[in-house]
Amino acid sequence: MSVDKLESLISSASDEGKASEEVVACARAIKADDLSSSQRTSVGQAIELFCANGATDQHSVELVIAVGLLKPVAELSAAYGSLAREVFSAYPDPSAVQEALGEGTVAELANRFQVLLIILGDFSSVKAFGKIKLSELSVYHVDFGFGQVESVDKVTSQVSVKFKVVQKVPLKFFAKKSHILLPGTLGSKLVKGEKMVIKNVLSKELVSQIEAETVPSLKVSQAMITRLVMPAYIKTAKAFDEWYRRRVLADSNKKSTSASGRSWEMSRSLDELKVALRDTEELSFGEEEKNTLIKAFRFAAARPAQNKIFAESLAVIWELIDEKEYLVDMIQELAETASIWKDTADFVKVSTPMNVKTIAAWFAVTLEAKGIGYFAKDVMHMPIKFLNAIDKIGDEKNAIALEASAKTEVVLGNLSAAVACWLWNKLGKKPAELAEIITTPIQVFRALANAETADKSGKDLRKLIMTNEDYLEFLLGTGSDENVKSLVSTVKTFPGLDNGERQSLLVKIVRIKPDALNQVQERKVEVKVGKLPQVTSQRSYKTLQEEHAKLISTDIPENSKAIAAAREHGDLRENFEFRAAKDRQKYLQLRVGELDALLNKIGPTDFSEFKVKTRVIPASKVMIKTSEGDAEYSIVGVLDGDPDKNWLSFETPLAKSMLGHQAGDKIAMPDGGEAEILAVAPLDEDTLSFFVN
Repeated sequence: MSVDKLESLISSASDEGKASEEVVACARAIKADDLSSSQRTSVGQAIELFCANGATDQHSVELVIAVGLLKPVAELSAAYGSLAREVFSAYPDPSAVQEALGEGTVAELANRFQVLLIILGDFSSVKAFGKIKLSELSVYHVDFGFGQVESVDKVTSQVSVKFKVVQKVPLKFFAKKSHILLPGTLGSKLVKGEKMVIKNVLSKELVSQIEAETVPSLKVSQAMITRLVMPAYIKTAKAFDEWYRRRVLADSNKKSTSASGRSWEMSRSLDELKVALRDTEELSFGEEEKNTLIKAFRFAAARPAQNKIFAESLAVIWELIDEKEYLVDMIQELAETASIWKDTADFVKVSTPMNVKTIAAWFAVTLEAKGIGYFAKDVMHMPIKFLNAIDKIGDEKNAIALEASAKTEVVLGNLSAAVACWLWNKLGKKPAELAEIITTPIQVFRALANAETADKSGKDLRKLIMTNEDYLEFLLGTGSDENVKSLVSTVKTFPGLDNGERQSLLVKIVRIKPDALNQVQERKVEVKVGKLPQVTSQRSYKTLQEEHAKLISTDIPENSKAIAAAREHGDLRENFEFRAAKDRQKYLQLRVGELDALLNKIGPTDFSEFKVKTRVIPASKVMIKTSEGDAEYSIVGVLDGDPDKNWLSFETPLAKSMLGHQAGDKIAMPDGGEAEILAVAPLDEDTLSFFVN
């Protein structure tokens, strides 16, 4: 089936207002990997036009899912949400269905929709998979493994599944993490424990059947097969190994060959290459090997799902060869198209679990592909082992570039705990050079504050500050009064220290610099504030309600009419009005969701429940004294802030620094400075009247 024919059939379906069996069959006959970028775009435009009709018959739903699995370039989140509301209108909790559908790529939405059609079959107007009893459903859940569905609780929107024990899985996690093995399939029979002679089943065929007959399609691993057949069908690990490898890895003992028996350089995929290199100690990589292997690497490079094996394979080959000229050529050819180097988050995700040896090789590969500029731009936000790995490559230019990048991050206020520790390890014996990068103690303490609780670098930085007097002496700078005051003030006001740690640091500062005693002994008030209710003024709450009502009653209906009108103007690929109306639709849907969340989370108040006496609470007017002079602030509700009027939401950092304090207290300002509370009083009548009326 051709893509052109599919586009033509979708256009005809749009004109007719519903899909036919022919167009569904055409969409299912095409594979997503066979589509070019331009074809994905044109198919996406065609299906967007079709979805604008709002058809919800069975063939139309099947078409939207089938095309969604082709990964078209399209914005279909709103379309899938609207389709779900119609198809599952009989389900008692529509919001649970929308939450289960969630956000994601078009293919992810299509996969979740399929799962919902099966698991909520009793409430669905469409029976795309026929009539299926819940008790017949077997599933593979990414967190719990294989199991058998028992029931769906329509009140709590939880799916009961018997794994080793019965788990109640919320519908939203079931839809996002479950793969359903259709009734009667070989995989389903194994999950149920039906009688069969497993030795008569080829393990390769078992894998293929499960992958083909699971909704959504499941990439099956050897570990999954092990769970299915042991110990119910095969009792011992040795017997399983003989059964599995005899059927699938017949030539696996041949050195430097893939599972199919091909030599490593002839591997047609990186999975084959991985098997072929399993016991290899040395390789020769020339022009011939480059020309045969680059096809497999190009295929994997363009697919984010293969980022991990792409990186590991290149790292292994880098370690196994001495003459790297042709390998470097291949790496540089892959540099622009490889998905893993386009997104720092993906790069970090794949690199982090690697061991020290592999990560060093992988970073050497990345340096050949992207240069030090790639690391210098983003490595400041990566774990410390990434920085150490680059250091081990031993290029002085790399080190200079990274130090320059670290200095930029410090100036921008983005110093991380990992970089702070790394800089000390590199420049601790050159404090003057380190002082050119880290110029004030607050920069280090902010890095500590921003570190995750369980993060190793955060723990290392805390240990460095608390136990290494050389580091504390570095933070004191030249030892001038200004330097001492800066460090003492930071230690006394930093919220990430408990009283014991704070006292210990202050004692060490006095031991290093006895003149600091007077500053250390200044009065410091510690205040703890309980959890405050999420409230805003009646005025702000009413404004939210009015905006929400206008979106639902006016803006969204007008936008729907605009989309319908724009469709009549012809070819959507050159139809500016249609694209603009669709963009407007996306904004309106997102804004409605934001307002729903705010209205559910925040309540209205007239501030009468806040009795202002001597301490700062919401509904207070506060006078403070800073190094820049006196200032007066009003502490108001969550959504009531107005910087021009010095109205502060009680959730802002500045307001939080005041809460619980009273006149005479010294407080730590968000910028690291200090202020003194001069007076606390209730909000004046004019301000209260503005918020209430």
